[in-house]
Parts: sequence; C-alpha cells; structure tokens
Amino acid sequence: MTESLIEWASGDHDDPFGASSLDDLDGPLTAEPPHPINWNLLSADNAEAEWIELNR
Repeated sequence: MTESLIEWASGDHDDPFGASSLDDLDGPLTAEPPHPINWNLLSADNAEAEWIELNR
C-alpha cells in the first residue's frame, strides 16, 4: 500500500481533468435560452444531443 501511495503522491494532481477538457467551455454556455424538453418524444439521436447540451 505504501508504494501505491508514493506513486500517487509523486504524480501531477494539479489538473486532474487536463486543460483540454475545459477548452469547449471558453465560449458562451448556451446558444439559445433553455427550453422545456419532453424526453419521451425525442429520438435517440435528438436525446443524445440534448444530453450533451445539458452537460455543458
């Protein structure tokens, strides 16, 4: 256990997600105002797109 703790402590933990994971957050958060979504009526592709927007 001590060895794994030393490996963890010696690693770079200042930026756990990496700078590249935040590159897409430089622009505006929403292109349009939020709107209600009826998830039951969305196709799989449209639901995926809405989930991606919701995650932003």
